[in-house]
Amino acid sequence: MVKKKPSAGVRDRARTLRHEMTEAERWLWQILRLRQTQGNRFRRQVPIGPFIVDFVCHEARLIVEIDGGQHDPSSEVEASRTRFLEGEGYRVLRFWNNEVLANAEGVRSAIAEHLHPVTPTPSLPHQGGGREATPEALADLEVENRRLREELREALEQQTATTEVLQVINSSPGDLAPVFGILLEKAMQLCGAAFGEFIIAEGGRVRAVAVRGAPAAFGEIRSRSGRPTPGSIMARVLAGEPVIHTADAQDDDLYRSGDPHRRVLVDLAGARTTLAVTLIKEGAVLGAIHIYRQEVRPFSDKEIALLQNFAAQAVIAMENARLLTETREALEQQTATAEVLQVINSSPGDLMPVFDAILEKAHSLCGAELGSLLTYDGEFFRLVAAHNVPEAFAKLARQPFRPGPKNRFSELIRGEPLVHVPDLAEVKAAAPADAIVGASVDLGGMRTLLAVPLRKDGVLLGVITAFRQEVRPFTDKQIALLENFAAQAVIAMENARLLTETRQALEQQTATAEVLQVINSSPGDLAPVFDAIVEKAHLLCGAPCGSLQLWDGEKFRGVAMRGFPEPMVESVRQGYSPGPNHPCRGLIDGARIAHCTDMAEVDDPVTRLGAKLSGIRTVVYVALRKDEVLLGQIVAGRLEVHPFTDRELVLLENFAAQAVIAMENARLLTETREALEQQTATAEVLGVINSSPGDLTPVFDAILEKAHKICGAAAGSLGVFEGET
Repeated sequence: MVKKKPSAGVRDRARTLRHEMTEAERWLWQILRLRQTQGNRFRRQVPIGPFIVDFVCHEARLIVEIDGGQHDPSSEVEASRTRFLEGEGYRVLRFWNNEVLANAEGVRSAIAEHLHPVTPTPSLPHQGGGREATPEALADLEVENRRLREELREALEQQTATTEVLQVINSSPGDLAPVFGILLEKAMQLCGAAFGEFIIAEGGRVRAVAVRGAPAAFGEIRSRSGRPTPGSIMARVLAGEPVIHTADAQDDDLYRSGDPHRRVLVDLAGARTTLAVTLIKEGAVLGAIHIYRQEVRPFSDKEIALLQNFAAQAVIAMENARLLTETREALEQQTATAEVLQVINSSPGDLMPVFDAILEKAHSLCGAELGSLLTYDGEFFRLVAAHNVPEAFAKLARQPFRPGPKNRFSELIRGEPLVHVPDLAEVKAAAPADAIVGASVDLGGMRTLLAVPLRKDGVLLGVITAFRQEVRPFTDKQIALLENFAAQAVIAMENARLLTETRQALEQQTATAEVLQVINSSPGDLAPVFDAIVEKAHLLCGAPCGSLQLWDGEKFRGVAMRGFPEPMVESVRQGYSPGPNHPCRGLIDGARIAHCTDMAEVDDPVTRLGAKLSGIRTVVYVALRKDEVLLGQIVAGRLEVHPFTDRELVLLENFAAQAVIAMENARLLTETREALEQQTATAEVLGVINSSPGDLTPVFDAILEKAHKICGAAAGSLGVFEGET
């Protein structure tokens, strides 16, 4: 064969093509010119005989052609071109434009695999002629080309699938459902599986969050959270086994023993060969991708590696979603905290809107359907705020109640940091007599309970609760969240307490000042003083009715009354002698205070009459005493069973002390005025005596007038004794 140098026209055409490269050629040239293929040197648009090849490496005798632009590989012209180049001792690799643009890395890898050095022929590559390739060599090259094309197709499909998965991840930030679905679909497609499921692990339990290609009944069963059978595929997943490849799910002991999970898998869904890849992040099992074939046909190593790649993408997506969720939850928590603080600031001293806001935000962030906030006074719990709680249950819980021995609130009283009950129905079964527990389940439909105490300096102030109407325990994160809201509730309660104490101190000071003003403006007149004391004492202590009564040694008689019906007013004015069972009997015996929680339970006729006439249930009697002498009592009553607090009792004692002071001042003022009147009368009588020497009649008249006036006598006389008459 006569070898020819390339013609001048061919060389000019090559130079033109170097300036008019297609986009795919430019992409590939960026890789080849930087010697990213094992350091081999490529040239572009090189004349070889009458043809111009896209890229050539003379040392490796390798030509790379990009089809889809200037070349049509199916044409006879292109076939003749290939035979010529192979006859010159070159191997020809062909790629489509879209293969280069979509999978440049795959193309580079394929080129690198063919860059083994060959012994060059004596002929110059840019001159025509050379030895012809044998048919066997051409056949081998064709087989190799087909293999490379298949690998490239698979790599392109995998890269396309990866791109689609990433697009779903980017378009669904934090939403894993579509990500799980696309991952499962692509894994099944590329691995040749009939159906599959995406499993997540939840504290020793598993459930499917995505099922594709299986019967609806199978998907329904697998979507329920459950504990796997020991030795099963899912049990091995939870144990952290990275890959579980089962050749035949029907041909093992689990199926033969009748395991329900395996029977559903084989008999309902038709699974035979299965492949599960566990999702593991820093040693923690997150779940698994599980794919199935409905015939006995094990998965290849390449397919196993492919599923592992999808599992790695799933772990990345789950971690991204976790971080995004944590960020969103932190922001939601900050927002909720800020909103609660705003309510606290806008409602100084008013806890109800604060409690309502805390319950709403806490339940929303913790995934609880309903709950409540209860206060604790050292003996009783009482519901003060509720969220989505049925009214029938709320009405019962608003009544003060002591938790029974099997009521889990008892644990909070003993100092436990929290109470977490997976299923209240079990507690109800163990304590059928506990009305609150029974009502929680029967009236509220409550199943899972989380109760966090409200404590200040170790003292239990109350409890905040969150309920779910299904058996689904709260997570550690949700428990910590409710504890944070409990801390906010304690802060609000403490702020309200301080504000209330300040306001009450101011109100008490104001009331005391007003009583003193009445005392000063009514010297010696106790009626307005007693009226003012009763009014102020009752208002500050939250008592709608009561009286101030004086003790004469035998009876208490009312001198100032408030809130009583007229029959009760008249009865108290007439006075009564307390019997041995009367609550105030203790004052006569020397007690400072007598506190009756419920008058309806006292066995005393006077008390029963008083309760009947006034409707009073809870009553307190505070003694008026001077030098251990009982002067009277202040009585304060409530129309419901609601004991007075220690602070309220101290407040009543303070008003009792003011009443004693007023009475003592009035006594002293009266004694002073009487002494002055007596002195004045004596002086006036002496003046008459001095002005009427020897005349006794005006003296006797003056003595009678002054004596009767000072002694409060309406009439009288003065007689002299003359021996016998």
